[in-house]
Amino acid sequence: MGKESPWFMFEPAEWLAGRMAMEAFDVQGAYINLCAVYWQKMGDIQTEDARLRLGDELYDRLVKRKYIGEDEDHITIGWLDVQIEKLQAMRKIRSELGKKGALAKQKLSNSQANGQQKRREEKRREETIPSVGEFIEYAKEKKPEVNVEHVRLKYEAWKSNDWSIPLENGKDRPIKNWKTTLLNTIPYLKEPTKDTFKGIPGKKYH
Repeated sequence: MGKESPWFMFEPAEWLAGRMAMEAFDVQGAYINLCAVYWQKMGDIQTEDARLRLGDELYDRLVKRKYIGEDEDHITIGWLDVQIEKLQAMRKIRSELGKKGALAKQKLSNSQANGQQKRREEKRREETIPSVGEFIEYAKEKKPEVNVEHVRLKYEAWKSNDWSIPLENGKDRPIKNWKTTLLNTIPYLKEPTKDTFKGIPGKKYH
């Protein structure tokens, strides 16, 4: 039992009032010594080992007077068995609570790690997402005759999609370098017409 509980409950009043107190001192000493070993080994003592420890005469006397019992090739000490069972039950409960606590702690740790990762990604995106004006100016720099309205719509589409490009498989590809992505997108934008900005007040990008 050792570190789990180095002691067992012993009531002097019950001992003194019981039959064992009327036994010879060698019997009492043999019995309490066996109880100590029994507790230390969590009740796992073979009859052969008990006989070797006490000698046949003392061992047979304890069995005959029912201070100890025999269960096949092991001895039993009833009042200590009750304490061992309670202790093992408490150990099991603590183990289960410990596992639940460790699991909850791991979940919290994972949640915090995921939260930190998400915040880092959001910060990175905030730092890499340009303003709409910067976005359009870069497009115009690379292609002066670019359709500004389509560039603006492309910007809004990417931004509303968490700065990612939707793929055909239903997944999204994060935009890591928006300039390169925009440069590759410009050739596919429709060319501007004379009426491109009619009826769109306040749109003055060039």
